[in-house]
Amino acid sequence: MNKYFVGFMFDDNMVSVCMIMKNRPAWQNGFLNGIGGRINENETPIEAMTREFNEETGVSTKAESWVHVCTLRLPYAEIEFFAGRDSLICDAVTTTTDEEVAVYRNIGGRCLLRGEKFYPVVENVPMVLELSRQRLVDREGFAPVSPDCSTGISLPAAAI
Repeated sequence: MNKYFVGFMFDDNMVSVCMIMKNRPAWQNGFLNGIGGRINENETPIEAMTREFNEETGVSTKAESWVHVCTLRLPYAEIEFFAGRDSLICDAVTTTTDEEVAVYRNIGGRCLLRGEKFYPVVENVPMVLELSRQRLVDREGFAPVSPDCSTGISLPAAAI
């Protein structure tokens, strides 16, 4: 069975999140997803998370920077989801591969905001982002700032 992982690094207020614009696989092309990839043989999921985050963002993280959110088990794959909260990490991310990494505002729905432009996310991302925020609240006892839509920017129907 193939084993994968995805991580979402939030800013301190858990309003913005580090994401990657996917070029592959084909079904993710043009959509945002968390930082992730395949778990290598003899590698734990958290080792894979810290390795890949460094490779794709240029920022080293420690295992303690991440909390396990959930595991999605499918007939053909298993996906481990992780979340973290650290504005310094978010501020330091950069693109190191052919897939662009940036920090986006989590406004809820199926799109994230960067500047004044909306970007679509992979289909399961909205649910996992909310689970991730809740898991961080459970772990840290921190009440995040709720994403609000009072930015004066109209949401497209696809984002609702």
